[in-house]
Amino acid sequence: MVVFKNIPTYLESNLLRRQHFGLKLADGWVFGKVIDFEDVQFIFDQYPTLAPLSSTAIVPPKTVTDEWNEWKLMPNNEAIFYEWDSERLLQAFIGIHPAPCRLWKRFPSPVPRGSLSKIKVTSIGINTVGWIDGHQSGSPFDMPSALTEMLIPKEVTQIEWAVFNPLPINIAPKFKLNIRRHQVKYYNPEKQAERDTIDAMWSGKIAWKPWSPGLDPWSYDTSKQIGVNPVLFK
Repeated sequence: MVVFKNIPTYLESNLLRRQHFGLKLADGWVFGKVIDFEDVQFIFDQYPTLAPLSSTAIVPPKTVTDEWNEWKLMPNNEAIFYEWDSERLLQAFIGIHPAPCRLWKRFPSPVPRGSLSKIKVTSIGINTVGWIDGHQSGSPFDMPSALTEMLIPKEVTQIEWAVFNPLPINIAPKFKLNIRRHQVKYYNPEKQAERDTIDAMWSGKIAWKPWSPGLDPWSYDTSKQIGVNPVLFK
C-alpha cells in the first residue's frame, strides 16, 4: 500500500525570519529575505446562503449575483488581500467551511488557476476543474494547507474567488484567513553583492522558498512597485 505524505499546513509553510524566498513572474524571478513579521487571523463569512449545486452569490459591496468575487471587509469596503508598502509582503492561507465547499481563485484577475491544456476553468459548476475544498486532502477550515498559499507583494490587484455548493442542501460558506505580513528586503541584481546572493540561491548554495501563483505568466511591474528588476534564468 502506498502512503502519501500529508499536504503541508500553513504552520509548516509560513516564512520565518531570515528566510529567503523567490517570486516567479512573467519576466523572471524576484528574490528577497524576511526581516520580521506579524500574524493576522480572521473569519471571512460575507457570502450569503448558497443553494444546492449553485455558485452565484452576492458578496458585498456588489448588488448583483456573480460567480467571481473580490473579498472585501464591510462596512469600509476594504480589500483583504492588498499591501501598500513596498517593503512588506503578505503570505496568506485559507481554510474552507463546510468541508465539501469548493473554492477557485483568479490571481491576479482575470487569470483563472487550475486549468489544463484543453480543459479550462470557465463557468463554475459540478464538473469545473481546479477547485480546492476543506477536506483533509484540501485546505481544512481549522488548519489551512499550502494548497491555498499566496505571496502578495505591493499593490497586486485584484484577486477574485469563486465558490460552489456540491451538496443537496443550502450552505453558508465561511473561510478562515491566516495572513502573515512580512517585512522584507528584496535583492537588487544590479548590485554585485546582492547578485551574488541571488546566484547562490539559484544554484542551491543558499536555501530559499520558491513561489508562483501558477503556470500562466504573472505580469507585475517590479521596478515600479518594489524597486528591483526580475532576473531571467535560462
